[in-house]
Amino acid sequence: MATRLCRARELHTPQQREDCKRRSRGRVSFLERRMYENYLLDPEAIAEVLNHAAPSGCTHITASEVEEWLRSHGQAEKFLESNARDYAFPEEAWYTEVHGARALATLFEKFSEGCIAYQKVQHGMKLTRWLLAATASIMLRCRMFSSKTIIAAVLRRLWKSQALL
Repeated sequence: MATRLCRARELHTPQQREDCKRRSRGRVSFLERRMYENYLLDPEAIAEVLNHAAPSGCTHITASEVEEWLRSHGQAEKFLESNARDYAFPEEAWYTEVHGARALATLFEKFSEGCIAYQKVQHGMKLTRWLLAATASIMLRCRMFSSKTIIAAVLRRLWKSQALL
């Protein structure tokens, strides 16, 4: 049985990625985006997860507020390296190069007024589940797709590459 491995590209130079792919005979691939969190930067999902994560339930932010914050702050030095500062949310190049984990941590801190720290595993899973459910729900409403097609589309939405398919 062939095993495939998909890795985040953030810690690997382009040359290291190519060497790894070659040595593994194609069994190792890399995400197109810098890290997994870059696929979770969906304003609607972030607002939903943050609103449900507040201990008192009093946090209420909208997807529009998250989107506006990303537009205003997404090019900050802490999120983009100097060679990528020309990229802006919501350009695909921004999604590819941004430090998604830092952006999510900062968003959670800012919108919860310091009450909720972004926890990579816990909140990452909730964001992923929200995105999967939202994509599947849209496709099911169309009633034109098989479950196999829906699963493939959900994975493409999250990874936008054939790396895991």
